[in-house]
Amino acid sequence: MATVIPIGEPVNEAERQAIAYLRDHLPSTYLILHNFEILRDGEAFEIDVAVIAPHAVYLVDVKGTRGLIDVYGPKWYPQGRQPFSSPLAKLRGHARAVKGIITSSQPGRRDLEDIYVDAAIVLTAPDAAFVDQGGRDAPNVTTLKKAPAFFQNSTRIPPGRSKNIAVHHALIIKALQGVAKARSGPPHFGNWQVLEKLGGTDSYVEYRAFNSIVGQRATALVRAYQADPYKVPEEREKQRLLISTAYRALSSMPGHPSIVGIREFFTSEGEDKYFLVTEDVPGQALRVHIEKPMMALTLDQKITIAGDLLNALGHLQKHNVVHRNISPSNILVGTDGRVRLAGFDYARPGTDNSRTIAQEIVDDLEPKYMAPEIHGEPGAATPASDMFSVGLVLYELFTGERPFKTHAELFQQKAIFAQKPSALRPELAKGFDAWLQKLCTFEPGDRPTPAWALTELKVLLDPNDESTPAAAGPDSASAASQPAAPQPDYSNLLSQTQLTPKYVVEKRLGKPGAFGVVYKVIDTLGDVSRALKIVLRDRVSTVDRLKKEYRTLLRIADHPNVVKVIDADFIPGNGPPFIVFEYIDGIDVGEMIEGNLFAPEDALDMARQVVSGLVHLHESGVFHCDIKPRNLLWTERGAKIIDFNVAVFGASGERGGGSRRYLPPDLDIEAVPTPGDLADRDLFALGVTLYETVTGQYPWDNAQVPPPGRTAPDPREQSNLSNLAPELVDVMLKAIAPTRAERFASAVELNGALASVPAARRAPQPVTPAWTPPTDESGAPSSGTPIPPNTNPYVRHLLTVYSQSKWSNAGTRGLDAISEQTYVETALDRDLLPSVLSGEFALVIISGNAGDGKTAFLQMLERAAKDEQALVQHSLNGARLDLRGRTFLSNYDGSQDEGDQKNDDVLRAFLEPFKGGDSTAWVSSKETRLIAINEGRLVDFLDAHRADFEALAGIVKEGLRTGEPANGVAVVNLNLRSVVVDSQGFEGSILERLIRRMAHEKFWEPCHGCDLKDRCYAFHNALTIQDDIAGKHVVERLKSLYSITHLRGLLHITLRDLRSALAFMLVGGRDCDEIHELYRTGQRNEIVQGFYFNSWKGGDKPSADRLLKLLSEVDVAEADDPRLDRALDFVSPTEDRTLFRFEQRGNYEREILRSLYDELPRDVSGKPSPHRAEAHRRFIAMARRRAFFERRDAGWRSMLPYKTADDLLTVVRGERKPEWLLEPLLVGINRGEGLTQPERIGNKLALEVRRVEGGSVRSYRLYPRERFSITLADQASRSRFVEHMPTGLVLRYDDGGLEADLLVSLDVYEMLQRLNEGYRPSIEEEQGYCLSLAVFKNLLGSAPYQEVLLSTSGHDFYRVARHVDGRLEMTRAREGGV
Repeated sequence: MATVIPIGEPVNEAERQAIAYLRDHLPSTYLILHNFEILRDGEAFEIDVAVIAPHAVYLVDVKGTRGLIDVYGPKWYPQGRQPFSSPLAKLRGHARAVKGIITSSQPGRRDLEDIYVDAAIVLTAPDAAFVDQGGRDAPNVTTLKKAPAFFQNSTRIPPGRSKNIAVHHALIIKALQGVAKARSGPPHFGNWQVLEKLGGTDSYVEYRAFNSIVGQRATALVRAYQADPYKVPEEREKQRLLISTAYRALSSMPGHPSIVGIREFFTSEGEDKYFLVTEDVPGQALRVHIEKPMMALTLDQKITIAGDLLNALGHLQKHNVVHRNISPSNILVGTDGRVRLAGFDYARPGTDNSRTIAQEIVDDLEPKYMAPEIHGEPGAATPASDMFSVGLVLYELFTGERPFKTHAELFQQKAIFAQKPSALRPELAKGFDAWLQKLCTFEPGDRPTPAWALTELKVLLDPNDESTPAAAGPDSASAASQPAAPQPDYSNLLSQTQLTPKYVVEKRLGKPGAFGVVYKVIDTLGDVSRALKIVLRDRVSTVDRLKKEYRTLLRIADHPNVVKVIDADFIPGNGPPFIVFEYIDGIDVGEMIEGNLFAPEDALDMARQVVSGLVHLHESGVFHCDIKPRNLLWTERGAKIIDFNVAVFGASGERGGGSRRYLPPDLDIEAVPTPGDLADRDLFALGVTLYETVTGQYPWDNAQVPPPGRTAPDPREQSNLSNLAPELVDVMLKAIAPTRAERFASAVELNGALASVPAARRAPQPVTPAWTPPTDESGAPSSGTPIPPNTNPYVRHLLTVYSQSKWSNAGTRGLDAISEQTYVETALDRDLLPSVLSGEFALVIISGNAGDGKTAFLQMLERAAKDEQALVQHSLNGARLDLRGRTFLSNYDGSQDEGDQKNDDVLRAFLEPFKGGDSTAWVSSKETRLIAINEGRLVDFLDAHRADFEALAGIVKEGLRTGEPANGVAVVNLNLRSVVVDSQGFEGSILERLIRRMAHEKFWEPCHGCDLKDRCYAFHNALTIQDDIAGKHVVERLKSLYSITHLRGLLHITLRDLRSALAFMLVGGRDCDEIHELYRTGQRNEIVQGFYFNSWKGGDKPSADRLLKLLSEVDVAEADDPRLDRALDFVSPTEDRTLFRFEQRGNYEREILRSLYDELPRDVSGKPSPHRAEAHRRFIAMARRRAFFERRDAGWRSMLPYKTADDLLTVVRGERKPEWLLEPLLVGINRGEGLTQPERIGNKLALEVRRVEGGSVRSYRLYPRERFSITLADQASRSRFVEHMPTGLVLRYDDGGLEADLLVSLDVYEMLQRLNEGYRPSIEEEQGYCLSLAVFKNLLGSAPYQEVLLSTSGHDFYRVARHVDGRLEMTRAREGGV
């Protein structure tokens, strides 16, 4: 049960229910604060609940909203109510504020920066359902029943944040209680009492409330706007105008049945808040009716809505109100089917344009429904602008499609519909196309009035006057009758699109930006790749923008660190302008900083290259004015400066643009800049970028822009950067000094300073080995024996850990002196050991395979007991411990005989206290017995002696299945343990912690004095894992491959398996002498197989090690990628900056790969040669593996041998719900049954009844979708003492009589996805991976049935049903409704 710390009182039943449920269902390590408010930056924000978990802090907004909630963009659309802004927008801001409160409570405590504070919404209504197809808010929303699992899921914590913050709980509570004050009862605003908080933005919070004078029989919506009462009068008036817009617009005209009503507008006593009260209309936003097929409107309903809208528009025009933001989100369809127009926040009341808020709202209007004349100029809006918006809404309402996908397309087509509405909906009346096109005429003066539009609509719909054409007027009629040729969607062009006779699209690069979109294109004349940017905004501004950038770039001579411009032109056929650059394949530096992909030496290289580019630009009179990480590309040849959108030519007198975050704090933005000012901007921005690249964070804590007069902290204060070179630190701090006089005067000066930095880190001091490992196989420490030169005894120890070692297997048994130092804690040590010593259990049974660590745990238990002064007496196969009046008896191996005593007798004697059928007295026993035993042996013994051990047999059976203790007996089934799961309370999985421990620098200190230290593959492998920056990424990718092996379900990976495979990865099968001999004799093929990127799977030779054998089946070299393979086969391995830099290790692997590449057999004759093909295949395989582990970008995921691995891992790690995969699984099975279009039968599963060879008719049985469910396959979900991760999914069918389960392992899931893509399995696959699927289908087929589906083509279906009287009836099945 969680601990509740009340600050205030719950204000409604939903909050009370949520607090009680979380208290009862969260563990005791959780803290819950509730109902308080915090004053931050002049604003008091309310918190319903704060959950302080062992891994994160969650700010929780409790919602009692009932029914379905749809999410479209930034708004929530509750069933039957008005939409409101997402509550998460505001709550995420509160989370950032709380994080600041925590970190500022202890200045200087950098470990507090790792605390993760997140926002969450809990829906308490039992019928609440949340649908967020875009995935914008769904990850932060949960229902009450699922809330405990949500708050216990630590996998949501982003990389770089701590998952163990329990030690900070007291500090967090103290920090929050220091600023929080109780929230007493529901808020009151004037006469309005709040019922529930809905959502909000940065500007306001939205509530549902009732008038306390008249009671709750009628509710209203209240918006509380935050205001600043201390601004100067002019600013306060501008603020009031902006906030009061809706009130002034609605109160300036009489009420109307199709316009939402206004209730009240008032200010708080302190004038720090304004309150707008509007009518709470029951109904649904038109957006939901358009998006959701189940809520589709009839043609009559659509016509009614069109009439209501035009009536509302006429009322606005009559009273000089311009709405400016008409869209389906602001149109409410009431329960009576009538329309209410809402969303008047940005309206313009009256004709006085001197009191305009146009510039303040330019970025807030919905651009998809905006008239062309107000795009970027809201002040230009007229009633005709609202008519245009209504026309776009009606097009979408009647057809289900938007007429223009982008605003650029609207301009290109001059607002002429590429597709007439009647082409999409033939049922529309004759003349409707011309009528609607008239409403959307490009020129505002040619658009009709609302009265004309309403009259003409009625004429169109009058069946007695069909011959009467819509009086559209001569101009618009001719335009509609002769539409311009439709322009393509330039923001989403397909591959192979011919843009010009010269350029053909290959792919889009990134997402479309605010002003344009960039494509990788093929220059067909030069047969080279280029980057082509199409500028898509308003035609006049796009030409000016392109001219400015193009002319600036033309002034610049070629430079290796500045993007090169090639060409500029217009797309033929009145298309938009474009500019062509050299194509650069790289990663933007901002992404690399976020991913912690830079080593300090990389950062120094980057700065040198960028400043070299700036020297070149400034000498050409060009100033970039927007240097920042996102405008720098990191390529295989170094850094490139890109994006000259706001660049300035020195003599122009322009101020330029730029991000405030990178502008000098002493810059006078209003002054006309000199060339020196512009240069200073570039150099300061580069300095901030360099600081971020080296440290991974902004120089100034809790600041969004450089603070005036404040010096940045010394980066060496960070623990992993204490050895930064002082020369580099001096340059970094001088570049971002608070005053211009302290900074570098020119790019040439900064270039010289960076060139004089010898290295990013201080030269390492010679290492004197401080650790002397044992030298004999027994593990006994050597007695002062010096280590021979060129030898590391630890390498020999690792050889004894490898299962197939030719030396010894001593390292695989028990804990010797070195094994104890590489031992990593597990849940047994952290959780079971203290529970045992506290006397919680009378019997502890540890089962599992050989090598699971059973004996090692019992040895660790003995040592822990000794530390507490226990008396220990060892026997032949165990020990007796006496501690604090309690006796502990252990049996190291319950599967073996002891002397003359047979194993049955040994077990009978050991388990003697647990005979009989009553287990109630076991809990109070003063003795604890612990036994390590093979699961099969234990089950056999209890089955054979069930009469003697009736109660124990039942407890053991359930314990082996679930791992849950009962009646003083703990059954720990280590067969359920996963070495790849991230366990709460540990820094990473067992795999991650073990490889870091095995590669710890203290074990490898002797290697620093070796002649081969710069070339030895074993030392190279250890240094790879040790690397501060790249090591964790290599381990992450190794973990992904082990996780795939786990999900295949073919092997339970024991700790012995894991140590063996990792030991081979580090050192292979040779000791130091043999490794030296390899290098002396120049056996390069053997040497290269020793590098970790080959040895992780056992090298290229078959291995008898059972884990290495399985890892070789998930070799990343086997996945097809012809483009990557060609690049690797035709480019010699050189220094490639797209791969990680490992600062401490040598580069011999690159040298040896280069020499192997140079010796590849080449033949231009084109004649095939098996020898040549095999040599190239072997080289490419090694190069692919190295790229997989060491590439900086996220492309390594596409190299995984299972294309669906990421999907399944996302689910089993709890990042997405299993239901996400249900539909793809059913579709895959359907396609495997020969249905090429499963959607034609709706959401059902179809299984072929009988396949007849050569038959022309196929028959299927149908199984309803709602009878299928999908869950995680996780037997150990209730286990306290085992790290566990689901091994896959369980697809279950249950119709109340028949139950059938399909265990979906990774292999099965991959096969189903391949079936979904049309793949037909081989006989071997059907007998292997598909066998479980066949069994599942056979189980489903065993149920009786009364109808079948017939098809000859898989497209048209006929239903044959048997009636109760025996009649058979065949009917044609309609699509989606069979």
